[in-house]
Amino acid sequence: MKKLLFIVLSLFIFSCKDDDSASSDSSNKMKDASSVILTSTSCESNNTTLLELTKEEREALIAKNNANLTAEVFAEVNAYRSLQNLRELINNDDLLVVGIQHNELQIREDSISHKFALSRFCSIIQNTPIKSFAENTAFGFDSAQSVVEALLNSPNHKRNIEGDFDAMATSVVANTDGVLFYTQIFIKL
Repeated sequence: MKKLLFIVLSLFIFSCKDDDSASSDSSNKMKDASSVILTSTSCESNNTTLLELTKEEREALIAKNNANLTAEVFAEVNAYRSLQNLRELINNDDLLVVGIQHNELQIREDSISHKFALSRFCSIIQNTPIKSFAENTAFGFDSAQSVVEALLNSPNHKRNIEGDFDAMATSVVANTDGVLFYTQIFIKL
């Protein structure tokens, strides 16, 4: 059977500003990319509770993640950033949890997307004051090296990997056929 190798060519970057207005940032839009500026006010009406889990629920969710591939992608991204003279990213467990939740959604819908990215952003901002958020998604790659290489060959995904971020997590969850779904989230603290 022919192996699926596919990356979503769209991404979302969210920024949190100090003012109380939310607006679209059309000056930075590129083909296959979109940008939205959000404020804390945008999240106040969202009522997102993605990170409000019991210890048992959180552990059960993390158990679904392929921890080895997650660690390998993290190492590959930081090795690449080091070669580019960019600071290494730190790992963030909240990003991992919301990424796993998103992978479960993608698996249920049998497609990759950035659906409910605002909810993920708002869930993270409830626990961690962040300035910006970006996300890459992919599926069908069997190794950390192959998924990172593919992401780096896409200008929009590469921009996130090279971005001015402080933390990252990449969740990796397999569907019932063993196809791996990836959600990579970056934040600026």
